[in-house]
Amino acid sequence: MPIICNARVTNASLTGAQRYTLSILNHIPGIERISPSKKYSSGIKGHLWEQFVMPRLIGNKLLWSPSNSGPVTRSRQVLTVHDVVSIDHPEWFNKTYVKWYNVMLPLVCKKAAHIITISEFTKHRLIDLFNIPESKISLVYNGGGERLAGDTASQKTYELPFKRYILSVGSLEIRKNIPFLLESWNGILSQLPEDVGLIIVGGKGNAKIFQDANIHQIPDRVHFTGHIPDDFVTYLYTNALAFV
Repeated sequence: MPIICNARVTNASLTGAQRYTLSILNHIPGIERISPSKKYSSGIKGHLWEQFVMPRLIGNKLLWSPSNSGPVTRSRQVLTVHDVVSIDHPEWFNKTYVKWYNVMLPLVCKKAAHIITISEFTKHRLIDLFNIPESKISLVYNGGGERLAGDTASQKTYELPFKRYILSVGSLEIRKNIPFLLESWNGILSQLPEDVGLIIVGGKGNAKIFQDANIHQIPDRVHFTGHIPDDFVTYLYTNALAFV
């Protein structure tokens, strides 16, 4: 059965949804990819391409839409839904984004032939919110990437501000619970050895996160790496005392 991937999401910065999509595409041969040029992949242009242009290009092939969004007229479609956060926490996003997704997500979920979710929580939110039959939803958990298998990256030398560290990986957004993490870290800091720090990996998802969360001062022994190469992430995972 010919399968084609709605790969519009892969034109965005490499975060969780993009990594999920690319990992599956790299491990399942034979899936064709279709995406607009980067100029037309984001914002309203990207959504218009997805709704009106892409359906005309893919014929009768089975479409896999890997990131919460797909053409609402397409029934021959498998949709991956990672979360329903725009509905549960609209205050974390701009109003246009919330209005669009809160209209489109239930429509595409109901039209799609099948839905994949990555958590039991999201599965039941789809059932409760949109009255999706449980038989229409498959739960497939995310897995660790190949780069996290083994200790090859630990042979490299990276300059870190701490000899030992606790690691957190995720975009700097309120919805990633960064404010609570910093508050908790500040609360236990005095109980930890002085050579133990907190390393937070991830790019800015929301530049106003600290302002919006009313955080005026970052606790001591916290290091933000920003976006870093995958081999550095592997090294950090491999050598961390613990993950948060």
